[in-house]
Amino acid sequence: MSSPSDESTGSFWEKISSLSVIVFFIISYLTYYLLFVVKKPRLACRDKKFKNFLLEYCPILHEKFKPTFWCFESRAQTIMRAILKSSPRVSYESELVLLPDGGQLLLDWFDNSESEFKDVRTRPTILLLPGLTGTSNESYITHLVHQAAQHGYRSVVFHNRGMKTQLLTPKTYCAANVEDLAYVVNLLKERFPEAPFIGAGISLGGMILFNYLAKLGDQCKLEAGMCISVAWNVFESVLEIEKPGLNRHVLNRTLAKGLVNHVKSNMALFDNQLEDIDHVLQLLRCSQAICEIDQPTIPAEEAEQNDNIAIVITSHGGHIGFMEGLLPRHESYMDRLFSQYVKAVFTHGQQHLKQD
Repeated sequence: MSSPSDESTGSFWEKISSLSVIVFFIISYLTYYLLFVVKKPRLACRDKKFKNFLLEYCPILHEKFKPTFWCFESRAQTIMRAILKSSPRVSYESELVLLPDGGQLLLDWFDNSESEFKDVRTRPTILLLPGLTGTSNESYITHLVHQAAQHGYRSVVFHNRGMKTQLLTPKTYCAANVEDLAYVVNLLKERFPEAPFIGAGISLGGMILFNYLAKLGDQCKLEAGMCISVAWNVFESVLEIEKPGLNRHVLNRTLAKGLVNHVKSNMALFDNQLEDIDHVLQLLRCSQAICEIDQPTIPAEEAEQNDNIAIVITSHGGHIGFMEGLLPRHESYMDRLFSQYVKAVFTHGQQHLKQD
């Protein structure tokens, strides 16, 4: 038999034991986070002048990236960003651009009339390219526009054909085709020949921008470019998103649904172009070949052999997900790096990067 005091004593030690387990778990989790998660980003760049320029004018590169401690895993960062991220209010002025082949696309302008750069002819301008089926209303775009506005810069959001406007031709868009982007860049430079321009692309937009920079080379009319969360190796990315689990059932299906809706809204244009439109839609619904989520292969070694590229690699983070802080609703590591980079190029780039 046991007395009431024995029972209370046993209950006390059970509580102590449970508390010890919880404390041990918390200490272990925080120790892992501080030792293996919180790290400085890796900067891969062969050109010493460019590398030193980035290190001097982008102080964030000297900081340790501290992702939100309760969701630092890549897929958690990707999903929670979409759920938690705030979206600054931005009032755009839209411009419809008619393309040489009869197509059209939309540009959303944030001219930043409050800018310290009073002359609109020379106001520094950033051309932003959203991701797959993305528009100027995406939270990751409005945050970049907000960051640019704080420096007095003008922003122009480039929409692929069929995004926020009617598709007039059966031609849409892909990462390898840069004709529409080249046309728009030329148009903007003709309109503002004295204004410096930087391109910034996110996900698919980053892939299009990267291909534009590569194909145009010396003829490129942008001062610089910044590509965020791009799929460096399309084939590896396809394999990654095909794997059973969260990538396939949440991320892949979400993107595929957006593509299906895009095709459905323009069915009349595709009827005479595709032999079996229903089959195409079925493939899109079940597609395992959308290469927009992960970048399992990052060519740091290749960057070390190229004088024109610098790659910033964080130890953790998701697709467009570089959240920091306990409640990561507002600006993120990605936004802060963007802010420092564009200011560095517009303010110091001419002096430090183009001198002999």
